[in-house]
Amino acid sequence: MEQVAEKEQQEKWLQLERYLSAPSGDVRALIARIEGENLEEDIREEHLALLCKATDPRYLEALRISAVWAIGRAQSLSPLARERITELLLDASEPMRLAVAEVVLEKLRLPLAELEGPLLSALQNDQGALRGRAAWALGALRLTTPPVIRALQQALSDQEGVVRLHSASALVAMGRAALESVGAQPLVHALQDAHGFVRYHAARALGYLGKAATEAIPSILRLMSDPEARCRAAASEALGGIGGVESAVLDALEDALSDPDDQVRAAAAKALGAFGEHAAKAVASLRASLRSGRKWVRMAAAEALGLMGQAARPAIPELAEALSDETWGVWMAAADALHTLQPKIPDIWGWIEDRLVDADAHRRSAAVDILGRLGLRETVVVQALTKALQDTNEWVRRDAAFALGKLREASIPSVPTLIQLLLHDGEWVQSAAFDALVALGREYVEGPLHHAIEHSPPSFRNKPTTALALSILRRSWANSDLHHFFEENHDDDIEQAFFSA
Repeated sequence: MEQVAEKEQQEKWLQLERYLSAPSGDVRALIARIEGENLEEDIREEHLALLCKATDPRYLEALRISAVWAIGRAQSLSPLARERITELLLDASEPMRLAVAEVVLEKLRLPLAELEGPLLSALQNDQGALRGRAAWALGALRLTTPPVIRALQQALSDQEGVVRLHSASALVAMGRAALESVGAQPLVHALQDAHGFVRYHAARALGYLGKAATEAIPSILRLMSDPEARCRAAASEALGGIGGVESAVLDALEDALSDPDDQVRAAAAKALGAFGEHAAKAVASLRASLRSGRKWVRMAAAEALGLMGQAARPAIPELAEALSDETWGVWMAAADALHTLQPKIPDIWGWIEDRLVDADAHRRSAAVDILGRLGLRETVVVQALTKALQDTNEWVRRDAAFALGKLREASIPSVPTLIQLLLHDGEWVQSAAFDALVALGREYVEGPLHHAIEHSPPSFRNKPTTALALSILRRSWANSDLHHFFEENHDDDIEQAFFSA
């Protein structure tokens, strides 16, 4: 053990030596100068040559990647730099390949056609690891020409698993058009691959194909029993993407709601939601998932129930209970589902009322957000939101104003309080109050707002909020009314603020 530790320590010192004796003592200073001074035009050919040397695998990965980013700042590349960038797309280091791909796509904007030939040649190399990296690079650069797609399709049958894996992943990354060129059959064959990640990517690809992959449903149903959870989850997603309301598909997805793995249960719930009301028979199982599943499962179950329309009405009690969930995504999905179902106030009020007066401002803010999402216009809702406009926390006040804006005419009783927030609160709350008042319209806002401005204290005249308030009047009043107002008030500050708003 001591010898191993000593060897590791020696290797660390060797790496440090290599770093300190980089291709030139000036390389790190050059990189810092390029990054710190936004140097671009001055990256001359000799600079690029130095940076290319710094990408040598003998040096620390951090230095190599920094050199790549520095190369990416150049206005144009020398032939040497272009060749080196192409080589680095096949580097053994994955972080390096990721950095190079990003630099190529976002910074250098090299003509991708220049890279296609070398990468396709690498895909035919005798070394399996290099072929795998070539397939990865083709996908990372989204090279979707017919020769590339044909080469990747052939690589799905490569003898090396890493090549098949990266080829399947690359085709998924290239999108539906590329997958349609490949067709379903090669991907169905890949579902039987010995490599789990190949089966996973093949299932995802078939799901992206949609109805064009209907022939793959029997094979995907078999994948629902795969020993690897990621493959079962991908199979569930694929069934949702392909569609078709065969009872075998719906039964398999409902059974998957009891899978021991969270990601599989969440994927099955999401897929059932894609079938909408056709998956109504699964409502009872989704209700159980909403109460007993982990947070990702609960969120997916709530979203699925929201997509099933009125068939999901039996789930209102569970969705109402989910409004008090601690996970943001769960109560948001439940609120959106209930908005579709339009429950009666007594069915949900008990779960919201306690949140509105909770000591935690985040929970109070969540409660008013829920009320806005539900879109219920009953008096008790408007009263609760109007009261929240006076909360001690500005984010609660802001969210209450947003929620009232969604209720339109139902929120008329809140207009005086909204106007006070518009005139005297902080920037974020003012903005929300402004949007709410604009949503209500001239008929309900013009008179109270006019009255509030006329009776504001002198200090209000010098506030920038004057312009914000008056911009509502500018949207609402006829010009004759405006001139009449300014003649009566003789206030140059207000008039100037009005016309500059």
